[in-house]
Amino acid sequence: MSAKTATYNQKTVSVGYVRVSTTEQNLSNQQIAIEHEAERNGETITHYYEDYGVSGVKSTRDGLQDLIDDAQRNKFSRLYVYDLSRLSRSVKHLLETVDILKDLGVELVIVREKVDTSTPTGKFFLTVLGSLYELERNIIRERCQQGILRAKREGKKFGRPTVVTERLQSAVRALREQGIGIKKIATQLGIGVSSVYKCL
Repeated sequence: MSAKTATYNQKTVSVGYVRVSTTEQNLSNQQIAIEHEAERNGETITHYYEDYGVSGVKSTRDGLQDLIDDAQRNKFSRLYVYDLSRLSRSVKHLLETVDILKDLGVELVIVREKVDTSTPTGKFFLTVLGSLYELERNIIRERCQQGILRAKREGKKFGRPTVVTERLQSAVRALREQGIGIKKIATQLGIGVSSVYKCL
């Protein structure tokens, strides 16, 4: 049953989200694991949100969006997923989704990783996940800075290269003599401000 055809006569307590990347895969294995975990917790899965044949890299998914919409309407309080990669394969998008659910008061149960955000251990796991994402960002930033420094040492120049020709110089000077500002000249001629100064 798809999220769009679901009807709610009362507030849904526990729901599940399942996703597979290709149409050759089956959703039932995830559902079986989720229902088994819910039963262990004395709960029943009343509805599944599904994304069938959709990559976890995509941040926009119909089933996931329906899930978020219903969470905003307070239609459930617990969400079960088989593993973290079902929600997203991007750490950034995963954290954004988890933060939205947290702000809406929805507890998240991740079956394979044995995480339940209603417990202190589950809350700690989310803290660690956020720290890992921050570490990942810092590493990427540091690598970019190191790459730029290495390139500068090798004599490579950055920025848009502009060849200052006599024709360009004449055009810049003519516009300047008309009282046109530096930035406007750069915009009109499609060159950088530094190139305008070079021509002058």
